[in-house]
Amino acid sequence: MTPSPFKARANWRVFLIAECLLLVSCGVPKSTSHPTDDAGPSGTDTIASVADCSLPVAVLGSPQVLFDRPLRKVGAPCSVGLQCESRLCGALGADACGVCLERRTLGESCGGPQQGCGVSAVCQAGVCVTLKQGLGATCHFEAKGGDAGDCDDDLFCSSAIGGSSGLCTRRALVGDACIDRTSCVVGAYCLRGSCAAEGADSCADGRPCAAGSYCSNTDRGPSCVPATLPRGGSCGIADGTLVDGDCEAGTICGNLSFSNGGFPQGTQSTCVPLPKSGESCVFFRCAEGLFCAGRSVGCANREDWRCEPLRKLGDTCQATIFGRDQTAYSDTCERGLECRSGRCRAACGG
Repeated sequence: MTPSPFKARANWRVFLIAECLLLVSCGVPKSTSHPTDDAGPSGTDTIASVADCSLPVAVLGSPQVLFDRPLRKVGAPCSVGLQCESRLCGALGADACGVCLERRTLGESCGGPQQGCGVSAVCQAGVCVTLKQGLGATCHFEAKGGDAGDCDDDLFCSSAIGGSSGLCTRRALVGDACIDRTSCVVGAYCLRGSCAAEGADSCADGRPCAAGSYCSNTDRGPSCVPATLPRGGSCGIADGTLVDGDCEAGTICGNLSFSNGGFPQGTQSTCVPLPKSGESCVFFRCAEGLFCAGRSVGCANREDWRCEPLRKLGDTCQATIFGRDQTAYSDTCERGLECRSGRCRAACGG
């Protein structure tokens, strides 16, 4: 199996998101890069590129990263869209459960009882109408060439014009040619030049894997595979080379000599046990049944993030949808519960 940049990038993104939330409390502009490294393993990720640093700083439930496998069908109970194949959940209210909706594209009818439009569109006069740039409209690229997100979610910005501008173009269907992940329809990713349907173990677009597995570049695209590196074994980058694999369940790649587990440049990380209740978090993560809580937030108190028990039914809580494509969320409630309207409630769909 080829050593995978996806695993390194996934760890980096989680760390940056947490660092982002922390730095905001100190009044640091969201364009600021990570304090020890300017970019992630790809050489491009900074705090501003992976998280909305205008978010308020509060409790970060990083170990409770949730992503249903398999995704739920139309009509199944849900609380957030990322639980559904369509990425659409028709919630009845902020604290109520909804059902997964059929995703209708721009111009299609949307008046059915379990139909809905993409996040960037609304149902007007019975058809989906975009709130962003529509088909054929001019769009723009970011400074490093990425899609700036001007187009409707059912579209992507193609480089038809050239330079820093493009045209909003329909996303390719499964089996059609593609340029990158943004050019494929929701539920597909670009694999060797063609849009491929996401499998049950897919970790495309930065989706997290379950405990005991990690994201690797396989023949079927980015997929979750078993993590087998033992406790105490080298992990991350060793002697300039990315170690193949990730730490087994119950451990995490880090360096306990540094605040929050590292990883500063020029240091070596090993697989260390996930911290227990009351112990300092490692990469803002904790052992099963715990979450990482910031007791005092500030630039000088980055080490004061401790592991606390997940909240119980009726307790106050926080849920955060994160990642540029909102492909995962963290929740500070116990398993079987979900944070809705700031309280731990019974999970939608059990």
